Amino acid sequence: MSENLLSDISAGTMEIRGKYMCTYQTEVIETKGSGKGPAGWMKLDEATVYLDHPVHAPFAHSVNIDLRDKTNKSGGRVALELEPAAALQLAKTILQILKDTPATVSGINDITLLTLP
Repeated sequence: MSENLLSDISAGTMEIRGKYMCTYQTEVIETKGSGKGPAGWMKLDEATVYLDHPVHAPFAHSVNIDLRDKTNKSGGRVALELEPAAALQLAKTILQILKDTPATVSGINDITLLTLP
């Protein structure tokens, strides 16, 4: 087992007998927005984020983000498979954009941004 188990788990993997295994940690959040899928634009009200093996991307592991409309029973969604470092850079960039935008435009104040982990 890895000497730094907490670090492995926070990275979405655990080392068991010298092999890294996915933790299947999944977070589901409500969201508000829209996205374009194969059938055109759709409402997006739920995001599922997890680190796992990608279906299409050429990496061993990816940060996967599935955005969907919970009321759409046909399964329409927008799916992302991002290389973990790219996902981290995307998250940092989103936070920077929100930090640099006046609260009167974004609706998010500096105190909210300061309390983010």
